[in-house]
Amino acid sequence: MAQNGPSSTGPVTAEFHEDDPDYRCLCGCCHVKLGTIIIGWIGIVFCAILLVFGIGIAIWGPNDVPEILQDPKLVEIELAAPTAVSISAGTLIVSALIGLVASVLLLYGAYKERAGFLIPWLVVEVITIVIMIIALVAKFLSGRSHADIVLIMLVDVLLGVWYLTIVYSCYKYLKDKKLANIG
Repeated sequence: MAQNGPSSTGPVTAEFHEDDPDYRCLCGCCHVKLGTIIIGWIGIVFCAILLVFGIGIAIWGPNDVPEILQDPKLVEIELAAPTAVSISAGTLIVSALIGLVASVLLLYGAYKERAGFLIPWLVVEVITIVIMIIALVAKFLSGRSHADIVLIMLVDVLLGVWYLTIVYSCYKYLKDKKLANIG
């Protein structure tokens, strides 16, 4: 049995409990590592869909965009201007690629229990939440906000904050586990 403190001759180990409530999510139903893995897979699927969507917009161009994209409630860009569509498609593609890479690193870090690989996802998520909050405030201030779009954005921000807390808890779990020299 290893002792903690200056008089011990063995390695100093921190007290670590895998099932500590700090390492649980979904109201205690699952471990933060599993929650992080689920979030990583959700991110991969979502970003892959956005990537395909962005490539589709880039290929179709402004004149052949499907009708659903022409609804001003859903997409508030001027589809008659080719540059607006190409900027939007390019931004969507780059954002999807960044999210995809961050989600893959998140999964790798969770599966291999390497906390450092969770950091890119945490940074991207914080930036995303800040951008969403700014966009939400801008929608309110512009007076052009549609209640359903604002609700979707608000839910997205709240989910982002919730995901952020789960992944950050997993980050702390992995750091604490490494510090305790377990695994």
